[in-house]
Amino acid sequence: MKHEGFIIQNSGLQPRLYRTVWGAVTLAFWAVYFYLWLPAATLLMWVAGVRLAVVELYLHENRIDTFLLGALPVLAVTAAALLIGWAELNRAWFVGKERRRDVPDITIERIAATLKAPQAIAHSLQDMKIALIRMDADAIPYAVADGRTGAIPAIASEVSAHAAPAVPVLET
Repeated sequence: MKHEGFIIQNSGLQPRLYRTVWGAVTLAFWAVYFYLWLPAATLLMWVAGVRLAVVELYLHENRIDTFLLGALPVLAVTAAALLIGWAELNRAWFVGKERRRDVPDITIERIAATLKAPQAIAHSLQDMKIALIRMDADAIPYAVADGRTGAIPAIASEVSAHAAPAVPVLET
């Protein structure tokens, strides 16, 4: 007899009666193991409010509502199946596809034209993540400051005498 004779290497070589008996013994021990965990599971369900939900849904007025007893589990399984099915359908549709495309950079000329500002200010806006824009009374930018340091890299030559206070531009 080998030194590892108690370890079954191929269960098909064991007689069917032995396999059945040892399968039943294994099942019995697993049942005892789960039975020992029942108090902890009961405590967790009680904390989660499962008992209250069962009393309110199934045992209202001290009788079991057979419709709810059958309908709620069916609805829960149906909802789970629908959500899983939708997720699998989306995975099949979008596998290998990149949905986010690169956004082309906006040219400095377009920024300047949109803001009605000089190209120096548009160039400064493109380089900054956080910008502080100073505007005149007509809402035309005349100065741009770095929002993190407060330095002013670009000031337009057409600075109005009565400039409005700085307006922060938030990063998107």
